[in-house]
Amino acid sequence: LQDRLTHFSRLSTMGEMAAGLAHEIRNPLASIAGSSQLLRESAASTGESATLLDIIGRESQRLNGLITDFLAYTGPSQRNSMRLDVAALLRDVGEAVRAGEAREKGVAVELAALPALMAEGDGEQLKQVAWNLVRNAVQATPAGGKVMIDGFEQIRHGSRYVVAMVVDTGAGIAPGILEKIFNPFFTTKEGGTGLGLSISQRIVHQHKGFIEVRQSPGKGCAFSVFLPAASARTVEGNGDG
Repeated sequence: LQDRLTHFSRLSTMGEMAAGLAHEIRNPLASIAGSSQLLRESAASTGESATLLDIIGRESQRLNGLITDFLAYTGPSQRNSMRLDVAALLRDVGEAVRAGEAREKGVAVELAALPALMAEGDGEQLKQVAWNLVRNAVQATPAGGKVMIDGFEQIRHGSRYVVAMVVDTGAGIAPGILEKIFNPFFTTKEGGTGLGLSISQRIVHQHKGFIEVRQSPGKGCAFSVFLPAASARTVEGNGDG
């Protein structure tokens, strides 16, 4: 037990140091990104210089995204818990992604007619989970495909859950990769941080929920987030409702 406590203490100290280092990296990174933006907007920014400045700006944004995800993953797990409608949250995220990234890529985002789905939780954290799953689905779907967002209640093991489901029509996930997708820093996307799904899983677990993944290679993938319903109650029997 003493060895474990010592080990966890060291991990905690390392986590604090890493978070502090990430914050310190952000300051010069912001200066680099800002300077490159000013140079790109100047009249002298042409040809090869403009290309190099674009690379600096793009990579600065990527590093900033990595730091943001890292801080979210290692940061405190404080929650502002309240009663919220998961259906409204899904509609907000779905409509935003539909108007932005999905439209640019030529992917349709379809939202089912959702009833009120009440759960207890931190709205901002759960919205981050929805953003991660919907954007991942759009990125995994080729132009002309579609992403479907659905929600319902279901009984699992005697407890009632609110379920948020995101289904894509992409190529699916290979079996050898499926078991790794929630690992920190694992990604198959160029420029990805590999922290989005890890953060999402962590948030859902903190809300006493879980994530299921069902997929068929070549036929798409479905991510389902299970959260205890606000009106959760124990019911007789086990199984799915």
